Amino acid sequence: MKINQRLTLSFLGMLLFANTTYANWQGNWLVGVSSGYAERRGDLSIGLAYNLPNIFFPRMINDFEFSDKGLIWGGLVGYQAFCGAWLLGTELHVDWDNFDKRRDFVFPDLAGVLSWDVRGRYEREPLIALSARVGYEMAPYFLAYMRLGVETSKDKLDVRVAADTSMFPFGVIEMHDSRWLYRYLVGVGAETPVFCTPLSLRLEYNYHSKSDALESAGAISFPFFNPVLSSYMHPKENSIKVSVVWNFVA
Repeated sequence: MKINQRLTLSFLGMLLFANTTYANWQGNWLVGVSSGYAERRGDLSIGLAYNLPNIFFPRMINDFEFSDKGLIWGGLVGYQAFCGAWLLGTELHVDWDNFDKRRDFVFPDLAGVLSWDVRGRYEREPLIALSARVGYEMAPYFLAYMRLGVETSKDKLDVRVAADTSMFPFGVIEMHDSRWLYRYLVGVGAETPVFCTPLSLRLEYNYHSKSDALESAGAISFPFFNPVLSSYMHPKENSIKVSVVWNFVA
């Protein structure tokens, strides 16, 4: 009997603690807008081989540093809850950028016979991210937080390769690949409220991991040479942005 009474009292105590803890969590919905700066960096790999009859010609790989940088902007919606100094939340972000610029490169083949011109462009459509946020109020009106999530976007790689037409009129090889890609993101930031308003300001840094690569291949049928080319790229991205958030608090 005493054991049952103790178990009952323990269970009631746990329920009371759980209810008290639940009551201490105060949550609210939020929306916001953001703007910042990002850099997308990776190597554009171009492979070249000549399909020579009865002659072995080694395949060569050329890696070109491919860097895009510029402004980003977007919006967010989410929900967050506070318990004392701790914060837990989840958010959905949509971001755009304007730095899908064309890059030009030149490389010779292994024999030093031909020079090849490369034009490449990596494009990313709006980026959609779902993430969790964990924060702690380190001082009055100063909240530090970490972010962890996943993101997706439809990326496109366009590569155009042409040889020195004064020697061999190969024409142009165009290669394309476009797919939805998935990455993870990790970030840190700080947030402070705007005095006497439901607004808050954030400053945060995010690392966007590499995803599966975009890759394609192309060839031209030409007597004796028959050049075969391939392209391959999967960049990573770093971003810094400032957000203005409206908190729907009672």
